[in-house]
Amino acid sequence: MSRGAYRAFILLLGDVLLFWAGLLSALFVRYGSDKFTRELPIHIVPFSIVFGLWVLLFYIAGLYEVRTVSDYQRTLKIGVSSMLAGGILAMALFYFVPAFTITPKTNLIMTVGFASVLIIAWRSFFTSASKHTSKIRIALLGSSGGIEELASTIEAYPQLGYTIVARLADIDEKILALIAERKVDIVVAPKEARSDGVLVQALYEALHGRIRLIDASVFYEQIL
Repeated sequence: MSRGAYRAFILLLGDVLLFWAGLLSALFVRYGSDKFTRELPIHIVPFSIVFGLWVLLFYIAGLYEVRTVSDYQRTLKIGVSSMLAGGILAMALFYFVPAFTITPKTNLIMTVGFASVLIIAWRSFFTSASKHTSKIRIALLGSSGGIEELASTIEAYPQLGYTIVARLADIDEKILALIAERKVDIVVAPKEARSDGVLVQALYEALHGRIRLIDASVFYEQIL
């Protein structure tokens, strides 16, 4: 699983858990501990559909993409709008589908309220934590357009989990020393550099296979 896919999975998992936490909170507040266990089972199936709908809306709105997640204000605006739209669609679903035996307008509104607060807090924590956790140390080799675009992306989105610690314009004898000195984890290089067998062999022999050498275009796809 690529780092971008893993990040999206963590966001998705957190969202789903907090959707359910919102429902449980709404039922407990409304019915209390005595009626909670009686009411919960009849809400599981309809709200499973509701939460699936919300996840779909979040996905369509781009809330699992790095460019959206990196901008907290934008995430907040889109997330709240998606929750409200999902709540309206869910209300229509409950009222117009005869298979559902409940029409939980109050429960749905309370669930949207609780879940929205939890999701806002979760997204805020995720964005902040992603920006401040330890980073994978990257060295960029070359100065092609693809390398420059990759550098701009990494610098613009620190929550990707990477930091550029070296820019290597040319292949020379100083590369190995610089990589070792900067404690580089990954060397990202254009395709033509990866085809340089001498360079690849030298990197692995000198650094005992500690680093990875990745094609720039492949790496760009992996992080996003």
